[in-house]
Amino acid sequence: MARAPEVTFYLHNQADESAWLSQVCQLVAEQFFQRRKIAVRAQSQEQAERFDELLWQQPPERFIPHNLVGEGPSGGAPVVIGWDQPLEEYGSGRQLVINLARDCAPFVRGVQRIIDFVPLQDDEKELARERFRTYRRTGASIDTQPLS
Repeated sequence: MARAPEVTFYLHNQADESAWLSQVCQLVAEQFFQRRKIAVRAQSQEQAERFDELLWQQPPERFIPHNLVGEGPSGGAPVVIGWDQPLEEYGSGRQLVINLARDCAPFVRGVQRIIDFVPLQDDEKELARERFRTYRRTGASIDTQPLS
């Protein structure tokens, strides 16, 4: 039986999506440099493409090999960005899902760790609370901390 994941909710204070996604890029970099294979699950294809562009804009010494789902090497790059695809399409051995979507990752039991976010907007906060409850029902251990 698969073990329930560890979930970290980051509280972010960015109303501007670009500023928030830039912070998420830093999180991805931290996780990548710890040699984790990462699936980034965006809310939409448009958001996935914006995030992909932000990763390309990182300085050369902070380059993170990444691609959108369906592109790149077989098995995927260390960081694969998608939106509504099943976990299998992100490539094998994903250890971490960074969930930018408004719903829970449908593959909650398929990974060791999940990073999720609690935004400023009240309607989005309620969706984050629902994701929190869903993760808790799966038996996940949950931590919350500020996103800096």
